[in-house]
Amino acid sequence: MQKNKNQTKPGLAAVENGKLKIFDPSPGEQSAKIIASEEIVLKINGKQVDSEIEVNQNDTIETVPKSELTPAEINIDVSKDKMAAYLEIKPEIKITYALKDQPPTPNLVLATEQHTELQIPYSIADILNLIKKKGIVQPDLQAVKETLDFAGGKKVLIASGTAPTPPLDEKVEIKIPSGKTAPLVKADGRIDYRESASNISSVDQGDILAVKQPGAQGELGRDVFGNIIKPNEPRTISMQAGTGTELIEDKTKVVATKAGQPDIRAGKDSYYFAVQPNMVHKGSVSLDSGNIRFKGDVHIKGAIEQNMVVSGNGKVRVDGLISSATVTSGNHITLNGHVLASKISAGAAISSISRILPLLEHLEQLMSQLQMALKQTFAQLKGQTSFGKVTALLMEKRFPSFQSNINNILKIFSKDASLPREIESLAAILNQKFRGIKVLELSGIDDIKELSDAVHKTKTHLEFLTDNKANIQLPYSLNSTIEATGNAIITGQGCIETKIIAGGTVLVQGLFRGGSIEAGDNVTLTEAGSKTGVPTHIKVPADKSVFFTKAYENVTLEIGEQHYLINEIKNHNEARLDVYGVVEFVKWTPGKKSTRSKSD
Repeated sequence: MQKNKNQTKPGLAAVENGKLKIFDPSPGEQSAKIIASEEIVLKINGKQVDSEIEVNQNDTIETVPKSELTPAEINIDVSKDKMAAYLEIKPEIKITYALKDQPPTPNLVLATEQHTELQIPYSIADILNLIKKKGIVQPDLQAVKETLDFAGGKKVLIASGTAPTPPLDEKVEIKIPSGKTAPLVKADGRIDYRESASNISSVDQGDILAVKQPGAQGELGRDVFGNIIKPNEPRTISMQAGTGTELIEDKTKVVATKAGQPDIRAGKDSYYFAVQPNMVHKGSVSLDSGNIRFKGDVHIKGAIEQNMVVSGNGKVRVDGLISSATVTSGNHITLNGHVLASKISAGAAISSISRILPLLEHLEQLMSQLQMALKQTFAQLKGQTSFGKVTALLMEKRFPSFQSNINNILKIFSKDASLPREIESLAAILNQKFRGIKVLELSGIDDIKELSDAVHKTKTHLEFLTDNKANIQLPYSLNSTIEATGNAIITGQGCIETKIIAGGTVLVQGLFRGGSIEAGDNVTLTEAGSKTGVPTHIKVPADKSVFFTKAYENVTLEIGEQHYLINEIKNHNEARLDVYGVVEFVKWTPGKKSTRSKSD
């Protein structure tokens, strides 16, 4: 069929090869319409159009594609420790738009095609100059080139510092001779009984106790800026030779100068060595034996009879009955027999040590001042009078507290037999050369240095002992007083009308009837009080608890400042303060830990 020559046509618009083409309509028909795009600036007859508009071939039509440009970016980041530098290059990103070809249509919605172009406007020389300005030395050229190749915003490690090599710390090798072992006393004074043998270890004269291995400095390091990083100083360890030991070979080796039990105490950066003689008394302590006062470990294989005294500054062990007697020790006490109407005290020297230490510190300061004054005075006198007279005069006029300080030290020492033996040598020097008119017999500055060294050595050793926690363990006590700077453990039937004071925990596996307990830590009891309501008092700090399987009426609990009188039988409880500071009771099963949370 032939087409109608008079057929009408609407206006059309098309995009061919990226160019906009307009086809006019037949007379009477509607012109083509163009709908603008966000990516194209459309101008009709010089006026920008942002919406739909009719056009024909006589219109001047301009299409200006938009473009977006993100500039290139270089980032150089250095780690906080200055040991690593990272380079990140973000390329320049140019986004352009072009008209998308479309067939003729009466309503043309302009569409675009996006073109993205990445470009690095930097040379490797530019980047190296920037790294140099940053102060970074010796960058990795290969890594810099790889960063240029990536050009995708990836951080690349371009420089690394050199860490200093760690130093070699000094070490102390304990060399107890073969077949002989010594329990190690920790820095806080406690002994790990699980690791120590029941037999007392011993060494012979001349045995090597320890050897110190030398340390070495570490090597210097450098950060990415070339700054020197110094290594840590190697840990140095001091070795102190106490009674029965000697430092030899430039103080790198400790040997025993007498036979006995090795005593090794490890501090944070120091070791203390001594050889302690042990005393074993095979029978009972009675009028026949006399009181036993010994500055070491004591083992009584028999009983301690009425009004007798056993005192030692080491560990004390008694196998038999203790009746109306006194037992004191500067360390742990282990009693295998019953204790009746007696006083047992572990850690007795601690109070004396706490009083002596300030006196020694003051005396050390006086010694330093006295040495300076003596040098100045003798420089002026030019040897015209004796050393002893000048010293006595300076003590009297310029250092009047010198003699009173010495007297106070000697007074404390004479009254406490449980003080460590190391103070004996200091006491001997004080008595023989510095007390009263004996100062006049001093011959030279070496006498002053001898006292100064003895004061420093004694003070250092006593500081070791200030954290000592001495424990007591016994099976049963009646009408007695038990005092321990550490823990008190009752392993047998329990205690009746007994007073217990402990700096640590108190554990009574049997009954505790009458008397009182004052502990610095938790108290655990199987049975507190009695059916007849015997008054019983138990005291712990506010942040501690009292655990008991059974507690009878008339048992008073003092927790912090709160007092609670039990008026009915309570079973399987933990008594403690709640968050409001009020005594509360929580169910507790023996053998299990407290339910108290960390925030309580």
